[in-house]
Amino acid sequence: MKKSKAIGFSLVVMTVIGFTFLVTGAAFAACPDNIAAYWKLDETTGSPYTDFISDNDGSVATGKVAPTAGTGTVNGAQLFDNTGGSETGIDVPASSSFNWAATDSFSIELWVNTVSAGAPGGTQVFMGRYGAIEGMQWWVGFDAAGNARLYLNDGLAPAVSITGTTSLSDGNWHHVVVVRNGTTDENILYADGVVQDAAASQAFSRGFDSGASELNIGWLNRAPFYHFNGLIDEVALYDRALTPAEIVAHRDAGALGDDYCGGSAAPGDAPFPDDTISLWQLEEAGGSTYMDGFGDNDGTGNADPTAATGTVNGAQNFDGATTGIDVPASSTFNWAETDSFSIELWVNTVNAGAPGGTQVFMGRYDANQGTGMQWWVGFDTNGYARLYLNDGASSVVSITGATSLSDGNWHHVVAVRNGTTDENILYADGVVQDAAASQAFSRGFGSGESELNIGWLNRPTFYHFNGLIDEVALYDRVLTPAEIVAHRDAGLAGDDVTSLRPEPLADAGADQSVTEGATGVALDGTGSAPNVGSSSIDTWLWEQTAGTSVTLTGADSATATFTAPAVGTSGETLTFRLTVTDDLGLSSSDTTTVTVNDSSVVPPPAGGGGGGGCFISALF
Repeated sequence: MKKSKAIGFSLVVMTVIGFTFLVTGAAFAACPDNIAAYWKLDETTGSPYTDFISDNDGSVATGKVAPTAGTGTVNGAQLFDNTGGSETGIDVPASSSFNWAATDSFSIELWVNTVSAGAPGGTQVFMGRYGAIEGMQWWVGFDAAGNARLYLNDGLAPAVSITGTTSLSDGNWHHVVVVRNGTTDENILYADGVVQDAAASQAFSRGFDSGASELNIGWLNRAPFYHFNGLIDEVALYDRALTPAEIVAHRDAGALGDDYCGGSAAPGDAPFPDDTISLWQLEEAGGSTYMDGFGDNDGTGNADPTAATGTVNGAQNFDGATTGIDVPASSTFNWAETDSFSIELWVNTVNAGAPGGTQVFMGRYDANQGTGMQWWVGFDTNGYARLYLNDGASSVVSITGATSLSDGNWHHVVAVRNGTTDENILYADGVVQDAAASQAFSRGFGSGESELNIGWLNRPTFYHFNGLIDEVALYDRVLTPAEIVAHRDAGLAGDDVTSLRPEPLADAGADQSVTEGATGVALDGTGSAPNVGSSSIDTWLWEQTAGTSVTLTGADSATATFTAPAVGTSGETLTFRLTVTDDLGLSSSDTTTVTVNDSSVVPPPAGGGGGGGCFISALF
């Protein structure tokens, strides 16, 4: 089961949410940390080519032919063709999942097989991306001799080109991994777990993001298109550098037919709500690090706010003059123009009174690369919530609420952008504010270098916020109105959003009827099931709540049994309760009854009509 999909972009400023997420990095319990997308390519009937981790499903590239199903190193694979007139390709729509900033680390991993031996005679691309507007491109593939090659070009800085020395075009499966370390500027190409001879160190000034350009598998959308001829399997992207030990382990696992996630088929520790990017609970009592409880986007004080009481546990108090938190540039919030997203948080001015000037709760301004992109959510001069979106390409949205929130109380603020419908909606305390706007964008909201700011905006006059901020969250989708109201209500009660996660389904089975003395009477709870975000039911508990006491065998398993007790002539009903608890600690219960009949009393046949049957018997 895959994590549920998300389409929108929402900014939600939560004044009352205490999110406690159980994962850091991995979308599935058994998957490597920070895996951003994973196409297993097991499909046998064409599109969609499902992203096992997130929402980046692929489809047959426009003007191309669908690859054909083949046998992979792990289950199925896709066979690509570069024959004239039948060229194949898969496209994955533009996404922030692979909008890497200049200082981001990332890895690209896949398996390839040319099926037949022989040098390709020209460049072939396994996977890549070309942004015609930005001039950015990256790809991994073959050179003319069949050696693995990596090419990185941000459209501004010198390019990186790394070519291996071992031909992989021999008709066998080969494991290819590309690693960029954004901290050290190292770029490394691996083939079958071994570093290739050529490596390069190169800093980039722009990064590898594009607002509109799709990602290509089996080709590159730049003439002459560099189509690959052969099988591709198990394509994965990561928001970090895979270690040499991991790469070798993945190679060895794939050679044995095991996937990167150890066969995981369901999210065991998936975040809730779905598609959460980051969560800053802001409960720190000291220091300058403000932890992202879900992702890797920890913030740093600039200067540090002070600890305070939040709507959910702790919060941070910003002084309106010098304090703020900076979160380094990250691809996780480099939203493309067609992306949907949400930003959610809680705010409290502590003291009543209009601020007298714009104040920013959270925002981002691209000062480093000069695009002019900015977005922020905050107060206007009257203390009304305001959302501002500017992609730096002349498209602007400005929405202002009609209710002052600067009254010294906690308020839940949510801004939502739906990249599919171009809707932009601002909520305050669960209610849509008066102003809303529909606006398409041409560039998106990505930056290769600029940090995200909490409690201020890094653009003169800096728009510092004066008050408390708590439970800040980003999502890669639109939060629904019902979710926003539920989050508001949970926060007002001092509960975080995990309290809203659906419980597992407990099913104690159908009611039944037996005769006293019957042995092996079974209570069947196998119809129970985990719910959203949970991968398993970890504990079972059968308890008797009414009737003559019996001894339950297997009371801690899905099926329990007992021997029916002796009862009077009128029979007796026994009641049993099943409680199941999932791997996230959530529980639910269901009951079932067992009617025990006196063995000397013959019950009527099922379906009624017993009296007529006795009369006919007497006649004969």
